[in-house]
Amino acid sequence: ILLCVQFAAWFGFGIKVGSPAIYVTNFLTLITSLLVVIAIRGKSISSIALIFGLGAMAATFVILGPAPLVDVVMVLFTASRVPQLIRTWRNRNRVQVTAVSISALSISLISLFFWLMFALLMANSLVVFTTCLAATVIVATAALERRISARAKA
Repeated sequence: ILLCVQFAAWFGFGIKVGSPAIYVTNFLTLITSLLVVIAIRGKSISSIALIFGLGAMAATFVILGPAPLVDVVMVLFTASRVPQLIRTWRNRNRVQVTAVSISALSISLISLFFWLMFALLMANSLVVFTTCLAATVIVATAALERRISARAKA
C-alpha cells in the first residue's frame, strides 16, 4: 500500500513538472502495484479505498504543495525501501534463503539506471538524488542477500 501511495506521489510529480515519462510510468506502476495488493489482500473495498484516498492526497499534495516540502516528502517516500535493507541486515547471518529476490533487485537497479540517465538529461536534481538513494539501498540489500544466499548454499 505504501508503494502505491509512493507511485501516486511520483505520478503527481510527473504532472507537476510536465513529464509524460514520469507520470505515465508511475501511473502504470501504480496500477500494477494495486493489482498486487488486491491479489494479496483480496478485493477488499477498504484496501482499495485506502489506496485511492492516500494516493489522491499524495498526488494532490505533490502537485499543489510548496516545493521544498514536496522535495522532502519525495525523499522520504524513496526511503521507504530502507526497512527492507534493515530486515536484510538483521538476517545477514542466516543460513536459509530469504524471500527477497535478487533477480527482482537487479531489475530494479537496471530500471533505476535508466531513471538516473533520464534525470541527468532533464537536469532534475530531485530525481537524481532520489534515484541515487534508491540505487544505494538496492545495491546494499542485494549484496547482503547474495551473502545470505551463498551461506544457504554452503
